[in-house]
Amino acid sequence: MAYTTGSAVSMAALQTAIFDSCVNDGWSASGDFLTKAGIPVRIQAVGETLQILGGEGFSSGALVNPGPNYSQIAGSGLVFPLTWHVFTFPQEVYVVVEYAAGRFQWMAWGKSTVAGIGGSGVWYCASQGSSVSAGLACHLTSSSTSNASGALFWTSNFSGTATRNNHIHSGMGGASGWEYSGNSVVEGKMYGSQDTMGLLGWLPSAWNSEAVLLPLRCYLWRTEGFVSLAVDLEHARVTRIDNYEPGQILNIGGTRWKVFPWHLKDADNRNGITGSPYHSGTLGWAIRYEGP
Repeated sequence: MAYTTGSAVSMAALQTAIFDSCVNDGWSASGDFLTKAGIPVRIQAVGETLQILGGEGFSSGALVNPGPNYSQIAGSGLVFPLTWHVFTFPQEVYVVVEYAAGRFQWMAWGKSTVAGIGGSGVWYCASQGSSVSAGLACHLTSSSTSNASGALFWTSNFSGTATRNNHIHSGMGGASGWEYSGNSVVEGKMYGSQDTMGLLGWLPSAWNSEAVLLPLRCYLWRTEGFVSLAVDLEHARVTRIDNYEPGQILNIGGTRWKVFPWHLKDADNRNGITGSPYHSGTLGWAIRYEGP
């Protein structure tokens, strides 16, 4: 497990930084491909975008049964130089970039540890789908948007396949094995009910103003009408950041976590927004931190 950070003046430089961080932590690199423990991904710098595509496997320099489309860091006022953070773990990698005075985007990939889901268990996600929207949508109470959600395993009823930014390969669905946001991936934000907000709606605590770190999970709709847990992330959590600053480090029971907004913190409009001006309210996440 490792944490590295630095700055990049281009997407090509960001790609190099990610590959260097991953290789130093046991990943194998070949061209635009990274592989480790049955987790193959292709990461490409294309102009001012960084694109990721996962596969069921890797053979002869190519992905086997690649996902239906790539996800990416792109658009939404992205400017250089940007600050990058790379968190590497045995079966999970998280990349967070900061730019334009407090805006963030992210990219993540890994392999599910949930038993019995079938398929390869490989998942890959990023802030944007393969079509760059005018901004990132992240709204707690909205169930429909034409933009990518801007959050990991946070789905809505998207109007087109190009806005789907979360993908997982399992044996629970169609012939290809790929499930994606807007198809059968259930909204990971739904952990119960306070209106339509789930447990996030109860945070931060009215008693001590703290926000607990909730499990970051992905569920899939089954054809039988049931819902099954597909991914339960080991090293990332979802939370509210009303009283946390972006980049703040929390020490909880001897484990440290680094906090980020999904896109841009706005404490005055806590539940995010699906239209301009684009922000993510106080919706955010925390990644296990192994830095200094």
